Amino acid sequence: MVLVGAVINADARLEHGVLVNSGGVICHDAIFGAYSLLGVIAAMSGGSCLGPMATLAAGEVLDCDEHRFAELELAPGAADLSQGVSSAGS
Repeated sequence: MVLVGAVINADARLEHGVLVNSGGVICHDAIFGAYSLLGVIAAMSGGSCLGPMATLAAGEVLDCDEHRFAELELAPGAADLSQGVSSAGS
């Protein structure tokens, strides 16, 4: 979902289930991973990558070619990754 006032530039890739908040900017060639969140007035510079289930908080900037990935852990009761993961700290 892309909210009002967000800017998605040429050749940026948005995967399934993302949320781009108002005022968010995703520049050229950036990759916005599945189920990720871009905070209000946050920006991804050209060539950056926000991995699956990751968050870029309000006002944060991911610089050119910088990558950020979610910290994942096994879901409660799961014995391995095939049984589920959750975001760390949630």
